[in-house]
Amino acid sequence: SFFIVVENDSFRPGREAPLRAAVDRFLAVLTRRDRAALMTMPYGGIKVNLTNDYDQVRGELAKIVGQRSAAETGSDMACRTRRTLDSLVGLLSGLRASEGATHVLFITSAMAGPRRDAVQALAPGMCEVTVDMFARVGAAAGAGRATVHVVQAEDSMIRTGPAEAVASAGARGSDNPLEGIEHLAGVTGAERLNLAASGDDT
Repeated sequence: SFFIVVENDSFRPGREAPLRAAVDRFLAVLTRRDRAALMTMPYGGIKVNLTNDYDQVRGELAKIVGQRSAAETGSDMACRTRRTLDSLVGLLSGLRASEGATHVLFITSAMAGPRRDAVQALAPGMCEVTVDMFARVGAAAGAGRATVHVVQAEDSMIRTGPAEAVASAGARGSDNPLEGIEHLAGVTGAERLNLAASGDDT
């Protein structure tokens, strides 16, 4: 069983073609004994339930477009990452042992790493991302006996210059769009794959 999970809020509009081509190549080598499902995160949920009708998966994937704003700030990325991690825990926690192996192909372009959204003296806000949030994903993957694959859909530019001020209080938060991807791969034991760098090899 293959769960193809697209964090469509993480990549920019108009950049869907490489993702669609990669998934199409992947589906082409599956057999009728395999099943695939398609989901979007952090919103949208299940687009196609597990099926061996791969044309249905292709059809729904063609409707998925990038939703990432060009003006996304580090705080925006942190809020999105937090919601996506919660959604991943929900998916993985719902998996049950079944015949054959279960794989989750998580496709993203940018995720925030652990960061505060307030100075240490203040209570954290709604966009804080903690190490524990990533650890919960790893624990859920282990409990669900799922193999996780983290696929970077496009190259994300690391912001240069000073880090974003957090909550206008003098604290700083990391704006590195690869940090969260690295954390997620680390806690799930996943290999990181890059569509832009590896192309067909991925």
